[in-house]
Order: sequence, then structure tokens, then C-alpha cells
Amino acid sequence: MTIQEPDTTKLPRGPTHHLWSRSRLHWWALLFVAVSAGDLLMTYTLLWRNHRIYESNPIAEWILDRWDIVGMTAFKFGLVMFVVLISETVERHIRRVGRSILILGILMTLYAIVIGYQLLIEHG
Repeated sequence: MTIQEPDTTKLPRGPTHHLWSRSRLHWWALLFVAVSAGDLLMTYTLLWRNHRIYESNPIAEWILDRWDIVGMTAFKFGLVMFVVLISETVERHIRRVGRSILILGILMTLYAIVIGYQLLIEHG
């Protein structure tokens, strides 16, 4: 006689199953939005304080030239919405991959903020 261990890798099934898995993803999405707001503020601060610093993304630079910070804000948060929608869609089909997309986005955005902070210290 053998005792079968329960599979702990699966989320518990029940009426709240989807709420639990999605709510955790939503916290990552909110963190991604917050970090992206920090990136936008860092970009604005760098461009406002030092005219020798420029936006290195050519698409973002083109948008900034035409629509100023309002266009830049719309562009950056349009990208944020796109990443969140992609991660939500992927998470519904492949568990934990959507969360990984958001975590990667958070790390990349934090890296951009750190580089911006270094530029602010050096040239600000």
C-alpha cells in the first residue's frame, strides 16, 4: 500500500481559483505601472534639467519632438498597457509566464531608472 502525496504545484480548484491566480498577477501589474511612472518622471527630469541629454529611443524621441511630454506619457503608458495585456493573456494559458513577463518589465524599467539617476548625478 502506498500513500500518494498531494500535488502542491497546482492551485486549489474552487469558485475563487481564478481570483487568486489573477489577483497576484494584478499586484505585479500595479508594480509595473508604478515603476513605469517613475521612469517617465526620471525621463522628464533629465530632459528638463539638461538640454544635452536626449531620449535615446528614436520612436520616443520622434513622439517627444511632436507632442512634448503629453505625447511621451501617452506613448510610454500605451506600451505599459500593451505589456500588461500580453502578460494577462499569456498567464491565462501558461501559468507563471505572464508574471515572468511583468517581472522582466519591472527589472528593465528599474534599470532604466538607475541609468537615468546616474546621468542626473553626472550631468544634472
